[in-house]
This record gives sequence, C-alpha cells and structure tokens, in this order.
Amino acid sequence: MLEQVRHLIKLAERPNITFRVIPASVKTWTLAHNGSFVLYEFAKAAPTVHLEHYRAPVFLYEATDVSAYKDALDTLVSTATGPDESIALMANIAKNLEGPQAMATLATNWRKSSRSNPNDNCVEVGSLGGSAAVRDTKDREGAANPTQWSTFLNAVKSDRFTN
Repeated sequence: MLEQVRHLIKLAERPNITFRVIPASVKTWTLAHNGSFVLYEFAKAAPTVHLEHYRAPVFLYEATDVSAYKDALDTLVSTATGPDESIALMANIAKNLEGPQAMATLATNWRKSSRSNPNDNCVEVGSLGGSAAVRDTKDREGAANPTQWSTFLNAVKSDRFTN
C-alpha cells in the first residue's frame, strides 16, 4: 500500500491530474458513495453522463439526468478536501506506513500475555496479515522496530527475565 500511495503522490505532480480526498469524517452523502461516473462536456454538443455497471455501461443524455449529476458533482467537489490538503493527507499516510507505527496502525486483534503484571509491563502481539506486530503495552501508538525486537529476544534468550 505504501508504494501505491507514493505513486499517487508522484502522479499529482502532473498538470493534468488532481486528487481530492473525501475525509472519512464527512457525513454528507455524495455521489461517490454510489460508484463512479464520468461527466462529459463538449464545446458543440450537449453534456453526457457515463455510468459503468456490472454487465453494461449506461449513457445518460436527458437534461434532467445530466443536471442531477452536475449538482451531485458540485456537492462532491465542495465536500472533498482541496488538492494541496489531499496530497498532504496522502503524504501523512505514507509517512505512517513507513515505520514501526505503520505496524501498530495496521495490526489488529492485539493480545496481552495473561502473565503480565498489573503495571502493564508487558508486550502485546497483534495480527498483521501472515505476520505479527509486537508493541509495548505502555506505548500503544508504536510497535517494536527490528532493533528493539532483537534486543528483547536476546534478553529472553539470556534468561534476564526470570524471577
């Protein structure tokens, strides 16, 4: 996913490509929630809307239909973040995907050892696809990087955690 986000950011440098993101916090319904559409506007012909469906495409030519899509497009544009803010959001997503914090963000079903003490001095293990992420119970935003994990394993192997 990181490479895809980086690729989108790179594409945004082209003059003919603009990204606008609809934040997850937005509660306003937009046509984007219904699927994709293309509004074609021509210099010497009436506008047309193209809808791609499962079995066949549909073209809308009626003025009332096209007008409804134009209005919905205005709502979509006013709801989405601006191009600069959208790129900043994608850059932040890429940054979060680059380090140990990415593992903490993507991992699910965190489990704490039943042998941990009441002070939360323990590690948690979370499911991360076919792998696992490890984090300190006191730092739920981060995950162990390879150096921290290696240090922890060496301490376990040398029996430094026995009572």
